[in-house]
Amino acid sequence: MRAAQVPAARSRAEVAALTADLPAGLTTRLPRASDISTGAGMSIGAAGVLTAFLVWQPEDSLAFVTALAAAVTVLLAPLVTVGLVIDAWHQRQLGRQLRLGSAPSASE
Repeated sequence: MRAAQVPAARSRAEVAALTADLPAGLTTRLPRASDISTGAGMSIGAAGVLTAFLVWQPEDSLAFVTALAAAVTVLLAPLVTVGLVIDAWHQRQLGRQLRLGSAPSASE
C-alpha cells in the first residue's frame, strides 16, 4: 500500500512522511566482494557456454535460445560487474569522507 503512494507524492516532504517510520538503512546494502565475484563468474561461465555452442554447433532451437541467453549474459554481466565495482569504490570513498568529518557537498 505504501509503495503505491510514493509515486503519487508530489514533494520530498511527502515521501519523507511516508517513509518516516522505516528503520534507517533498510533498503540500502552496499555491494560486497562476493557480488563482484559472482558477476565475474557469470561472465566466465556464459563465455564457456557460448564457446561450447560455437564448437559443438548444435542445430535445435533450445540450443539456439541457450546460446542467445549466454551471449546476452556475456555482454551484460561485465557492465553490471563494473557498475558494482564503481559503486563499491564510491561508497568506500563516501565512508572515508564521513569518518573524517566532512559532509559530502551537493556538487559531488
